[in-house]
Amino acid sequence: MLHMKLNKTFSPDGIWFAIKVILVFLVVETIAYSFGHFDAGTIAMVVLGSALILFIIAFFNVRRKDRSQKNGFAI
Repeated sequence: MLHMKLNKTFSPDGIWFAIKVILVFLVVETIAYSFGHFDAGTIAMVVLGSALILFIIAFFNVRRKDRSQKNGFAI
């Protein structure tokens, strides 16, 4: 018989990527569910709120990177 060993190691980056994929899937499914069960105003507030949260996260991420650069600009 042919035996093969699986030498799989789990890196933190790989695990984090898998978590992000699952979270994106859950968000998409939640939005799809909401389109069938809520009115347009509620959906608009959820989508705008999500965009605002993503903007705030991106803003603080860029700000942190700017502070770590010598010249003060993140390139």
